[in-house]
Amino acid sequence: MRAKICSYVSVAGATGGVLWAWLAAGAAFALVTVLWGLLLAPRAPVTLPGWATWTIEAVLFVAAGAWLAGLGHPWTGAAMVVVWALNRVALRWLRPDLVPPPS
Repeated sequence: MRAKICSYVSVAGATGGVLWAWLAAGAAFALVTVLWGLLLAPRAPVTLPGWATWTIEAVLFVAAGAWLAGLGHPWTGAAMVVVWALNRVALRWLRPDLVPPPS
């Protein structure tokens, strides 16, 4: 009987942990989507200076990379941050009219 109760408790704990992880992932996705739509989208209702846009993008991508690293995927997180940085450099070099400088 005691073993059966312990197994129920461990399953409930594991399910609760997974549930909270899914809820946190959904909330993070919603937050990033709203921030991008309000501040970073090409037709965003709020116009920010170049440095603010660059800073918000950097914070979002570095935070997402750190979260992936914390979940056990450090190379994926690092690759995502590096690809974002290379994308910003390439856009600045190839299409300076699209990307304001971070100054």
